[in-house]
Amino acid sequence: MAILAVTGACLGSFVNWLVYRWAFYPRPIGPWARPHLDAPPRAWWDRLPIVGWLGLRREAALHAELPRREFLTPTGRRFWLRPMLLEIVTAAGAVGLYWWELHGRLYPPSATPDPLDVHWQYLAHLLLLTLLLAATVIDLDEQSVPDAVTVPGTWIGHVLAACAPAMLLPARFLVGTVPRVDSLLAVPRHEWPDAWNESIGLMLGIGCFAAWCYAVAGKTCTLKHGWVKGIRYLLASLWRRNYWLGVPLMFVVGAVLISLVWTLGGHSWQALLSSLLGVVIGGGFIWSLRVIAGSALGVEAMGFGDVTLLAMIGSFLGWQAAILTFFLAPFCAIPINLFHFLLSGHSRLAFGPYLAAAALIILVKWSAVWQSTRIYFEFAEILFGALAVSLVAMALLLALIRPFRERMHAR
Repeated sequence: MAILAVTGACLGSFVNWLVYRWAFYPRPIGPWARPHLDAPPRAWWDRLPIVGWLGLRREAALHAELPRREFLTPTGRRFWLRPMLLEIVTAAGAVGLYWWELHGRLYPPSATPDPLDVHWQYLAHLLLLTLLLAATVIDLDEQSVPDAVTVPGTWIGHVLAACAPAMLLPARFLVGTVPRVDSLLAVPRHEWPDAWNESIGLMLGIGCFAAWCYAVAGKTCTLKHGWVKGIRYLLASLWRRNYWLGVPLMFVVGAVLISLVWTLGGHSWQALLSSLLGVVIGGGFIWSLRVIAGSALGVEAMGFGDVTLLAMIGSFLGWQAAILTFFLAPFCAIPINLFHFLLSGHSRLAFGPYLAAAALIILVKWSAVWQSTRIYFEFAEILFGALAVSLVAMALLLALIRPFRERMHAR
């Protein structure tokens, strides 16, 4: 437990490094950033988790003069308090999560999990929650979720699924009349299509990865002036942003690794394909909502960082948990928004923190959540049909609301 607490504190320090490394407004906060010009020299112990921030209090007077942003950016004399508390929380969270999962709380009460499987699940979930914490804090500060968090995180989810299939969430199915606890695949193992183990499954996996690579590539695409000019704008934006080499290279590497795992077959291939489908279904659903809501309202409904964030969640937890995360997220908005308002005095908050909080709840209470919702996922065709109808209904409703909204703004 002591080792896990130290590891958690180090992960919290890594989260703080990500937060200030990828800040849109750079601030001389933390032992890794360039210090204030009038700050005293920094020592090596300033980089120690938790205790290092107590030493950095000596710069409080300098940070009191920094301009304060409208979000939760920690400035002022107490600039050191939030990052120190974040590292304390990650240290306690690493220990608490291990105790929770070691006692089989993710499994049905009658199940006896394999200790090795439990430890693989703990490793995957600890990494996921670390990435979600970084994305949440950055989103609170900058109103954006950087690809520097979600893209490597999605890769980590795929690699863990292929190398350690036991990291997948447990699921209870009935094989005939016999209950069985198995890994949460895209479909139950006893219903796994044989075609997915053949070349069509390989094409499906590579197609999912290609769709994700295209989605994360920085691009500008518009069809206002026709298809020809739209394609020209798309290619020009990829070239000017230096994505013309990086994204194809990432796709080639990923396609080769996917092909290698497909050649090996077995549980590793089933887990990897389930992870890939989790990215496409989870990210694709929220992307569809983003496009429909944006088109109906005429303004951006949510940022694309929310799409890549839910896709990363799907790579770790599967498409079923990603869908559940999306529908639980609005219920997490009230306490999170209230907490943010009390700290900052502002009510503006992106969707990313809600998704992260919902994913944490789904993960911790997985046994009860899956027991009460698995019946819906056993009829995937009906579920996807209902989601499609809901999206169409939402588009019609927002289209009716838009004229009244424009009139209110005009007044």
